[in-house]
Amino acid sequence: MSSRFANGRCELGVAFARCRRCRRLCIALLSLAVALGNGWLQPSFLVGQGHRSPETTARRANEEDSGPGGQSLLSQFMPGVVVFGADYCGPCKALCRRLRSLGLEEGSAWHYVDSEDFSAGGGADMFNSLLGAAPFAPLPLLAVLGTAGPIELEAGKELLGLSDEELRLVREDLDSIERNILEKVQRRRQVRSASAPRGISGSKPQPTALAGLTLVSDSPDSTDPTLPPHMQLAMVPKPLLLKPPDCFDLWREYDSIQHAKEQMEAKRRRQEQEKRYREALDEQVHNAKFRQNGKAAEKQQDRDVVLAQVEREQADVAKEQIKKVQAKAVQKQASLQFLARAEKQKLAAAQRAQAEQAAMDQTLQREGQYRQQEFERRQQHKQEESALMRQQFEHAQRLQQQAKQHEKEEDVRRAAEWAQLAPQASKRPKRTPAPISRMAEAAVEQQKAKEAALDQLIESNCRAHTQKQLDSFFAQKEERARRTRDMYAAIKQQAESNRKGEDRADLWQAEVWRESAEAAAAADRDKKLAKRAARKEVDACLFDAMMRRAGAHKSEKGIGDHVRERELLLNRPLVQRMVNHEFRTDHTEPMLKKALTAKQLQVSARNPSE
Repeated sequence: MSSRFANGRCELGVAFARCRRCRRLCIALLSLAVALGNGWLQPSFLVGQGHRSPETTARRANEEDSGPGGQSLLSQFMPGVVVFGADYCGPCKALCRRLRSLGLEEGSAWHYVDSEDFSAGGGADMFNSLLGAAPFAPLPLLAVLGTAGPIELEAGKELLGLSDEELRLVREDLDSIERNILEKVQRRRQVRSASAPRGISGSKPQPTALAGLTLVSDSPDSTDPTLPPHMQLAMVPKPLLLKPPDCFDLWREYDSIQHAKEQMEAKRRRQEQEKRYREALDEQVHNAKFRQNGKAAEKQQDRDVVLAQVEREQADVAKEQIKKVQAKAVQKQASLQFLARAEKQKLAAAQRAQAEQAAMDQTLQREGQYRQQEFERRQQHKQEESALMRQQFEHAQRLQQQAKQHEKEEDVRRAAEWAQLAPQASKRPKRTPAPISRMAEAAVEQQKAKEAALDQLIESNCRAHTQKQLDSFFAQKEERARRTRDMYAAIKQQAESNRKGEDRADLWQAEVWRESAEAAAAADRDKKLAKRAARKEVDACLFDAMMRRAGAHKSEKGIGDHVRERELLLNRPLVQRMVNHEFRTDHTEPMLKKALTAKQLQVSARNPSE
């Protein structure tokens, strides 16, 4: 299917092929587009692509200058072409080659998208979004759906006018046709397997022939009744005319024979492996039984020993029981006496404990009173000592001040007297002897030394008091700093522990999410691969059923000489291997010569200078 956006509307083009599966896909997409468009999806043209081979598609695109599928159709989508295809679609691959031949670079001017990619944001979502005007950008679109089969433009015109109910009926008809084909193929296989053993179907393939000829087996072991049903002889219809085998027939026959040999070899290896497994298993079972019997004998012997020991222990227990009953009676009498004595002792102990407790309480009370009195006495003594020391210090200060004041007054008086006597003394001759002068100087020096010692004592006491206060201040400061550091270290350690715990929890959660995502992705991949494998198996079964129902040779289905030559050239190693195995040398040797000649011609055409 193809569509493009122009003037706010979507123009739709459809290409239908004879393949029922692809035609159903085209019908479903057309119905979805009409339903999503709500009437604004307008069909404007039909696109036809080649069906026989990629060369036919490319040739049509080159030869036709106008109309569907031609050069003008491809050029009007440039740039920004998006090709929706599948891995089994030949026309889609031919269209990609044609876009490359026009000089357009893949990834910029055009893109290839897998229409069967059903993952989130895949090809299917993009195609549905483009048809339904979803958040994707309105890119021009050219999608080719379908495999081998002639183009039917009339089918596209008819389907454009069908309603949803009619489209559903068409799909139901196709489903019923497929079911009938599968039932007929199954019945035909059952009839062939139940017929008389006249033709082998496992070691040699059925020849491609018309009805009326008989297939005769060349294998001497084909009538062996020990062979499985699919390897025994079976009746086949006689073909009327046997055409000369071509390369496809020889390849199929060679592949069938090789497959049968591989199956027989695999079966032989499997039987040998099963035999080895059985022998090893029998040996293990024998050893296990031997070990079981030994364990059972040991258990029985241990059981007899235990029973004898139990009997002896029971007799000893009976004797001990009698002794215990007698001793119990004696102990009971002694216990009663002991209880009476214990009760008396308990009462006396309680009285003694009560008296001791009262004495202890009284002692504690007296000790508390004594400690309180001692504490008050020490406090009072400290206060008295402090007051006395303060009084002494104040008295010493007053005495010192008085002495200093007295000395100052004495100095002033002496200075005044000296000032009065100085003029007279200067007039009179000096009569003071030197010793008296020296004695006065010594007294002055002694007084100054006392004052200096007292000042030094006061200053040292002040410095000691100040240093004590500073030491106490810095000690308290260091203690507070240490406590602060310890508190910060504890908080930091707790925060680090919490962070590590959160990191471990985050890593665990991330690992759980990653494992869940990987498991979901693996499940999606397995589901997608299983779906594709089942789809390919259904296609192969339907194609084989249609070929068997037609009853005609493959050469009548459009395979010409040029196709045989191309396949023979590409499968040259297979033909060489068939000749090496001496398989149908009357046919394979000429085919090998023909393939080698074609290869030489191809090399000469590529390198004309050589």
